[in-house]
Formats: sequence, structure tokens, C-alpha cells
Amino acid sequence: MSELISFHNPYIFGSTQCLAINPITEGEIFVGGHQRLYHTSNMGQTWTTVNFGELTPLDATDDEYMIADIVISPLDDDIVYVSTFSGTDGGGGSRVWISEDHGLTWENRTPQVPGDLGKRIRLDMRNADNVSLYASVLGGSSGTLVYFYKSIDHGITWELITGGLSLSGDGYWKGEFQVSDHDPNLMYYGAVLFYCIKFNGTSWVSIGANSKLHMDIRDIKLYTNAIGQEYILVASDGGVQLAELNVSQFLSGGSFPAWQSLNGQGLQLTQVYGHGDFERASGTVYGGQDIGTWKIEGSLSYNLQSYGDGRYSSTNSYFENLSVFGGYTNAEYINNGMSIGSPNSLSSYYTGPYGQSQAQNLRVKHYFNEKDQRQLLFPAKKIATFRLNEVTMQFPANPAGNDITDPAIPNPVPSVDTPFLTAKAYAFAPSDNNIRYVAYAGSYGSSVESVLSEANPAQVSNGELINRLLKSVDGGATYSIDLSNDLHYSSNGQTVYVYSWNHISYLMVDPRNANRVYAAISEFSEYPDRGRVIVSADGGNSWTDMSFGMGQFQVNQLLYQDGSDEVIYAGTDAGVYRWNKAESMLECFSNGFPPCIGTSMDINPCENSMTIATYGRGIWKAQLPPIENDVVFTTDYTIDQFEVHSYQNNIVVDAGATLTVKGHVYLKPEKSIIVKPGGHLIMDGALLSNSCRGVLAQGIIVEGNPEVDQSPVTDQGFCELKNETIIENMHNGVLCAGQYEDANGQMQTDYSKTGGIVYADNTTFLNCYVGAELLYYSAYSSLPQHWPLSNRSYFKECSFVTERALDMSPLGFVPAPKAGILLKEILKLKIEGCRFGNYSIGSDLFFDDPHKRGKGIWCLNSSCNVKDYCPSPPCTTTTHNIFENLEYGILSQSSNFVSTLEVRNAEFMANYCGIRSEGSLVGPVIRENNFYVEDLPENSDEFPVGINLDQTSGYHVQENHFTNSNHEEGNPLLVGIAIEKHNPVWC
Repeated sequence: MSELISFHNPYIFGSTQCLAINPITEGEIFVGGHQRLYHTSNMGQTWTTVNFGELTPLDATDDEYMIADIVISPLDDDIVYVSTFSGTDGGGGSRVWISEDHGLTWENRTPQVPGDLGKRIRLDMRNADNVSLYASVLGGSSGTLVYFYKSIDHGITWELITGGLSLSGDGYWKGEFQVSDHDPNLMYYGAVLFYCIKFNGTSWVSIGANSKLHMDIRDIKLYTNAIGQEYILVASDGGVQLAELNVSQFLSGGSFPAWQSLNGQGLQLTQVYGHGDFERASGTVYGGQDIGTWKIEGSLSYNLQSYGDGRYSSTNSYFENLSVFGGYTNAEYINNGMSIGSPNSLSSYYTGPYGQSQAQNLRVKHYFNEKDQRQLLFPAKKIATFRLNEVTMQFPANPAGNDITDPAIPNPVPSVDTPFLTAKAYAFAPSDNNIRYVAYAGSYGSSVESVLSEANPAQVSNGELINRLLKSVDGGATYSIDLSNDLHYSSNGQTVYVYSWNHISYLMVDPRNANRVYAAISEFSEYPDRGRVIVSADGGNSWTDMSFGMGQFQVNQLLYQDGSDEVIYAGTDAGVYRWNKAESMLECFSNGFPPCIGTSMDINPCENSMTIATYGRGIWKAQLPPIENDVVFTTDYTIDQFEVHSYQNNIVVDAGATLTVKGHVYLKPEKSIIVKPGGHLIMDGALLSNSCRGVLAQGIIVEGNPEVDQSPVTDQGFCELKNETIIENMHNGVLCAGQYEDANGQMQTDYSKTGGIVYADNTTFLNCYVGAELLYYSAYSSLPQHWPLSNRSYFKECSFVTERALDMSPLGFVPAPKAGILLKEILKLKIEGCRFGNYSIGSDLFFDDPHKRGKGIWCLNSSCNVKDYCPSPPCTTTTHNIFENLEYGILSQSSNFVSTLEVRNAEFMANYCGIRSEGSLVGPVIRENNFYVEDLPENSDEFPVGINLDQTSGYHVQENHFTNSNHEEGNPLLVGIAIEKHNPVWC
């Protein structure tokens, strides 16, 4: 053809099965589909059709036949051969149709098959002699044998070449058939396996030749690149394979060559039932038909389970690298660790007792509960519920099971009707673990006569009740609310009943609103008013259509982007759509994505990208538009212990609201949790980390008002950190000030918003540039003495730890950690029983320089009390403050000569300097501390010091202990106490 014209199908019904381009006349194409042969002579601009059923009835019982093959004679393009196959078991639709007048008239010239049960016929003519027409016919008395025929008179008569071959899987797949272009004594046949049928001089024999070739052959193409050499290209569920065959050697008894994969490195091109990306860990897990389950990391892929259908795979967002995937038969495998080459299967379970066949299980989705990621549901004809033991990391061998047996719901009678419907969709409400929705499909039976008269018209079919939409308000213990009768909406003044044309294929609940539920509808619809996506704002009691703008294809998944204002993606059988809230329409989002079946979608929050798995075209990836809005909490909300959120922008806790975080929250670079004055953040056993490994996030910003007292705490931003909360990989673990973005896109501190309060108990600040930073706030009593008041913030039994070189910061380089706690003009902060340490010494050369190890506490014109933590008087057990492997354990610098630092009973180990005080008129109190002054690395010529008092007076240094355990001769001297530029007033 001289140019490529975009094709389209102008007909409502029918899929295309095959295509033939005229080898003689340019621009002529025949396309075969459902009961139709489409023909164009102008490269697709206009089409005509031939309906064989109207010309010559095939069989009164078979109205589902398909065009199987089209062959145009390479010698005379007036001659066109077409074969058909039956679309139903037992149908008689397999025929050979021949036209000798360019498709104007057709004759049925089908070879007679023993038993007359021909089910599938494939043709070939472009072969070694270019004259004979060959046909492979699947039939026989059992309908599972293959026969091969040859005709030299355009199908008027047929010669049986060989017959009765039983070839694996012939009745299930297309039966692709080709005759060698080099020798007609060699034929190729593709079913579940690939076969060569050759004449060995006395008879025809079949040879299975599928070594390293994936099962389920879809197409065979032959090419010649050298004399006697035939290149065989095979398309299968696993992609494209190539074999280079020397025809004469093979016919003389040689072996068939090994297959070569043309898929490239990594992902197989296959039917993917489901997949999942890990929240922060690198990799994707996917299940492929017939090739098991795989994990992708970068450009490489690794087989986790090498056999059987991979089924629906999904990943857990709380427990990194935890996934679940399907197995070979009815077994479902739950997998932990995902280490390369070691699947580490923890347990398996069988879905057989829950009513699903293996084929039905293939596309049944597993659901991890968004509110509690320990819980895994597998909805089939019952709802199998598993709960992970987070200590042993084991799932139970046998799940609990729920079915629709609540007394409030009319149930079928098992002896009369099907006991259970099949669950097709399930949804948790992410904001309320008690609310759940489940949609069932199928016939509910005729024994529920009490509700037949009350059911909406869509739910009665042939006197039986069909399909259900149920709701639970008790965490799935029962599904007592029946929403089936409410499943309708208005369109153009008419009431459209969803169940009148199909069942629900997917359910989704708004992450912040448990009563806002979305439903996607199964199957293609030729009617524009039959919405493919509908939404309810009142928990399923009423519905509206939100399908405007999208195609008429089945919707397989809905995906709500976490932290967005109703940014929703719909994966369909023909691409991806994105909800435009402002325009109230779904817009095509398939730029570059093939028009194929999308089986599952997942979002990588760090990259703001989406991967979508397909049924036949592998896995694709797309960058998503940015999310502009912050996530603002204006009322109280709790992120539960095993819940995970990865937001694109800031989290804002507004005045009057309390956000309690017990689970995991991941922040992107430069993004923060911002606590407004009057807002309250509680991190209770939580994890706050960066979603993009390798780049620091900003941290917690506690805003305040420097003109307002810190009592009561509700007048300022207020943050509580407790119960083994971890804050890691942050520029500021917590900052008591404001921030703004400058003209260069860099975050700057807003000193007009200081005064925020942080209570930190038993919290770890891990690999942060600054663990906690408190700035420019001084409160004084209103008494005549006007004494300065202690800052209400405190840190008790907290750890400020560096375990490795910091992630790349927004500054564009790898920074040395700055300080565990940094104070600027803060008075009397309490620091009790905390640990400050750098534990990368000796394992990371970056920290061989003692000036890159970071400071424990850095006071600038500030004061603090560093004392033991006493849980409750009398203090029989206490926790000491510990400073280890740092540049300075404590550095106090004063330009106003007032620094009332007090340090008691602390441990200083292997620091460059334990405590350094500079420029203080009212000097520090340092009493009863232990200083372990150790040698620095051999390449250092600096002097380790226990206490360094520089331009400091009024200090109290008493009852301290200085020791050394590793000093070697020739290393720099060790100093217990150094006094520089001393001009004492008292000491």
C-alpha cells in the first residue's frame, strides 16, 4: 500500500479475527469477524460486507460462527477462499467458502470430515507449489482430532493428506496452520503446542516442537532468508519466538532447532491478569497466563513461580515486598520477601471450597484492606478472609468465609437454586473500616418469591432474581443492607436500570468519604445512555451517571489517586480515561497506550506515574498530570495503624482539627505535614518517611504565633510524637516555624510563624538533616520579675540517629547531617534521656571526616536542660542522654553572652568534642557526666576534646569523669577539658 489509513469498524456487532491483503491489487483488503466478511477496495475508506448466514444458512443451531481464515490466490486474485469456525460447542459453523468472481458469489466447498463435527477450519495457499489449497480441520466424532486436506481444483474435490491426529489443545485455540514455502511435505500447526507434520516417505507424522516456546499459539508466519532455510515466526501468549529451520535436513530426519525469544530483555508480552507496584521498594509483581508470576526490577525480570497461570497478583503497601499471587491449579500463594530467586512462599490456600473453578479464579482480584493492610480478601462465591500475623509474618492456612446468608437478605434455597452468587467486585471504605460493598453476578434463583414483586425490573430475568449489590456496616461480619433495588439513575428523563443490561465489574469508595461509592459496569454497551461508570453520594441509595466522554466498553478498574480532589482513572477494554471534575466528563488518557484490554492499574507515588497491565500487550507506564491541591484536614481524622498514604502535596492540619497518624505516611521531596495554629497532629507509633528514596522530604512544619503565649497549647500549632514513632529521611524531622517557597523554588523559613509546640516521647529521628528545629520564640512571665519561661516543647527518650549517608537533599548534594536538635533563641527546652549518634562510622568513608558526623544538640543563643529521664518519682530507674560518634555532642554558641545550658548524667562517647561552649557570660552547668574521649581516624591531626570552654565564664564543671580506652602512641593528643580565651567572672 502506498499509505496507511486508520481503520475503523462501522458496525455495532463483531470482533475481527483475520485479515488478508490482496497481493496483486493495491488497496484491497478483506477482514473477517463475527458472521461478517468486510471488504474494502480503497484502503479502508469505505467498506462492504458479506453475511454468509444470509446467503446460505449454515446451521439452524449455530448463530455464533466466526470468520477463521481468508486466502487470496496469488495467481488469480478473483479467487478468494474463506473458512469459518463455530462459535458454540456442537455448532455446525465450520465451512470453506470459495468465490471465483472476486467475492460477488460464494459456494460452500467444505471437505467431508469423519463424524461431520468440523469445528474449526484454517487455510493456506501461499506455499511451495502456489497452486494447491490446503485446509486443516478440527473435528472427528469427538471433535478433538485434526485432519489435513489438499485441493487442486479450488475446493471442488479434496484429498485427505493425513487425519485423526490428536494434537494438544486443538479444540481450545485457533489451530493456526501453514504449509512450508519450501516443501509441501512439511506443514506447521499451532494449538496449545507447536507441531510439525511431515511426510517421512511412508506416512505423515507429527512432531511436537515447542521447546522454550510458550504455549497457546496465535499466529505463524514463514520467511525465507537463504536457500533451503525457513524462518518460522510464532506469536503466542508469551510474545514472539523464532526458529531457523533447514527444511531438507529436517525432512531427512534432523532435529528441530531451538526457539529464540524475540521479546527482548525483561517483560514477556503476555496476558497479565493483575499486577502491583510496591509503595517505595523497587519493582512490580505481575501474573501472566501460563507463565506463572514475575517480578520486574529496572530492566530485569525474575520468575517467582515458573508454572501455571499467574492469575491476579497484587502488592501490599504497608509491608514492603509483601505480595499475593495465584498458582498452578486452584491454589493461591501468599508470598513474602520477594528476594530475587527466592519466592519464600509462606502459605497456600485453595479456593475450591468457595465455589470457584480454576478458570473463574483467573480474573478474581485479591483485595488488601486499605484501612488495615494485614487483611486480605478473596471474594468468590464466598468471601475468603485472611489476616496476616505481623509478628510471624504468616497468613492462616484456612481463611474465614462469608456468604450472603444474613437473615435480612432473601436467600436462595440450595436444593432449588444456586446456593451462592459469584462476587465480581468488592470495595473497602478507606476512611471507615466498618463500611464495605460487594457486588454479585448471576441468577439468584426463583425461590425468593417474596421479593420478586418488589424488585426493580432489572433484577428479574425469566422469573428469577439476578445480581446483587450489598453493603456491610459492621466490618464485613454481615452484609445486611441490600442496595440492589436502588441501582438505577436518570438519563434524558428516563430511568436506567443498571442490572437490566449487565453486572458491576468494579467498586471503589472515595478515600475520605465512606458514603461516596463508584461502580464500573461490565461488558460493551451499544447504547449511549447505559453508563459505564456511575457514582452514589449517599452510600448507594441513589446514583448518577458519570460516563460522559468515554467509550462504550467494559470498565475493568477504577483508581482514585490518593490525596487528589477526585482524580479518577478508568481502565477499560479499549484504553484509559481520566475524570475531569471541572468539566464533569471522562477524558481519554490513552496517549500512546494501545487500544486493548487493561486488566489492572497502579500508581507510583514517587514518580507520579501509573502502570497498567493488559490482557495481551504486557505492562505499560505513563506519567500522570501533577496534583495541585494539598490534602487539608478540617475535621478530626485517624490514619490507622496498618494504613498507608502517599500524597503528592502537603498535608495540612487546619485549626480546630486533629489528625492522628498510627500508620505510614510518605512525603514527596519538599512536601510537609503542616500543622496550622490551633491544629493538632498526633503521630502515635507512626512512620513518616520519604516516598522517593534518594531524596529528602521536608518533614513536619508546626506553625505558631511568636506574639502569643504557648499556654494553652491550642493557641499554637501542636504536634505530639510518641510510642515508637519513626521520622526518617527528612530535611527537618520537625520544624517549629513556617516555610515558603522562594522565587527559585527553594524552601525558606518563615520566622513570622514561630512558636509551635512539639511534645516528643519515645520517637526516632532517623537519617534526617535536622531532627528537630525550634526557632525564635521566647515567652516571659507577666510577673514583675518578668522571668523567662521554659519553652513548652520537650523531647523525652527520643533517638536522633544517622545510620548512613543522607539522601540527596533539595540542595543538590549529599549533605552532612546538621544536628539532632537545633535551637535558635529558644529558652529552657527540656531534653531528657535521648540518644544522639552517628552509627555509620567505619562503614562509610564519608564520615571519616569528624566535621561531617553531625551535632547532637546545637544551641544558638538558646538554653536547654539535658537531664536523665525519670518515668515517675521516685526515680529508681532512669534513662541517660547519650552522645556518640558526633562532631559535637553539644555545641552552645552565644552572641548575647547568655546561655544557661545544663547537662547532667550524660554519656559522651567517641565524639570529636563532647561539649563546646562559645561566648557565654552565664556559662553552662556540666555535672556528673562521663566523657569517653577516643582517638580519631589515623589521617586526622585534630585533638579530641571532652569539654571545650571558649570565651565562656560563669560555668560550673564538676564531678565529671574522663577516660580513654583506645589511645595509641603517635596519634593526636586527647584533651579532657580545654579552656580558651578565658576571662572568668566566676567559675
